[in-house]
Amino acid sequence: MSTSPATFYLCRAGLEPALRSELLARDPRLRDATPSGARGYVAVAHAAYAPPAPAAIFEHQRIPRAERIPSKSLNPISEATERAVLGTLAAAAGSWTLHAYAACPDADPGAARRARGFADALLRACGRRWPELAARRRNGAAEWVLQLCLTPDGMWYGACPAEDLPCARPGGVFRMRLDADAPSRSYLKLEEAWLRMGAAPRPGDTAVDLGAAPGGWTFALARRGCRVLAVDNGPLRLRGDLPGSVRHLREDGLPFCPPRDFRPVDWLVSDMLIPPGKTLGLLRRWTQHAWMRHVVCTVKLPQQNPYPAIQPLIDWMRQQPRLQAELRHLYHDRREITLFGSFKED
Repeated sequence: MSTSPATFYLCRAGLEPALRSELLARDPRLRDATPSGARGYVAVAHAAYAPPAPAAIFEHQRIPRAERIPSKSLNPISEATERAVLGTLAAAAGSWTLHAYAACPDADPGAARRARGFADALLRACGRRWPELAARRRNGAAEWVLQLCLTPDGMWYGACPAEDLPCARPGGVFRMRLDADAPSRSYLKLEEAWLRMGAAPRPGDTAVDLGAAPGGWTFALARRGCRVLAVDNGPLRLRGDLPGSVRHLREDGLPFCPPRDFRPVDWLVSDMLIPPGKTLGLLRRWTQHAWMRHVVCTVKLPQQNPYPAIQPLIDWMRQQPRLQAELRHLYHDRREITLFGSFKED
C-alpha cells in the first residue's frame, strides 16, 4: 500500500531543482540517494539521511520518515490504510494534532478540499476504533504532529514531534490578509517576513524602501507609523491617510545612501528587480557602513541554476557575526527568496 520511508520536503512548484541542489550541497551522501518528486515537493529515500537543521531555504514544510499511499488506494479508504497512517503515532505518548494540506492547491483548487476530506474520514475512524488515541488529539498546538499531504501521485503521511518541523503551520503556509488600499500585493511578503521574525516596525521608526514603486512595501511601513524614505524613479500609488510619513525620492535605489540624519535607519527594506550579485553588493555596502538595524530584502532568482547563484550570499551571511538573519523562500514569494533579520548591538 505504501512506499519505503523517505524525507518529504514541500516547496513551491517550479523550485524543486533548487531544493534538490541545496539538499545535495548540505549532504553529499545524497549523491547515492534517489530524490524523486513532482510539482511541489521533493522526497529523498536514504537510510542514513537526517534532515538538515536549520530548515532548508527552499522548503516550506517537511515530513520526516514519510510514506506514500498511491492515489488508487485513497478512494475508498481501507481499514488497513487507516491503521497504517494512525500507526505512525504509536510512539506519541502525549498530545497530537493533524495537519492536512495539498502540495499544489493553486494548480488544483480541489486538492486541499480532498485532503481535508481524507483527514475527516481518518478522524472518524480514529474515534470509532481507537478512542484512547482520539482523546489525546488537539485542534491547536500539540506535542506531536500527524501530517497528510496530497500530491498528484498520492498521499504522503507521517508523524513526528512538533519540534522537528521547520514550521508550526500546516504546510508552512503564512497566508497574510490582503488590504484593499494597498497599491500592490507585494507587501504581503514584507508582512510575512515580519511575522516570521517575531519583530515589526513601531510608530516613529525610520525606514528606507529601495525600489519602492508602486508603493506596496512603503504602504506597509507607513501603515505602522514609520517615517519612510521611498526610493524609486517610478511613481507611487499610495492612497488614503496613513499614520506614518512618506518622502518619495526619485532616485535609483542601488547606489542610494541614506541621509546623515537617517543613519542608522531602523529598517532597510528592498524588493528591487536586480540579480543576486547586485543584491549582495548592496547588502555589503549597507553593512560595512552600519546603516541599518533591521533588514528585509528579496533576492531574485535566475531561471537556471538558482542555488549556485545565491551561494555567495549564503557565504557572506556566515561571515557576519552581528547579523542574526534567515534566508528563506516565503509563502508569498514567487521566483525569489527573502533575507530577513537584525543586527546585534555592539
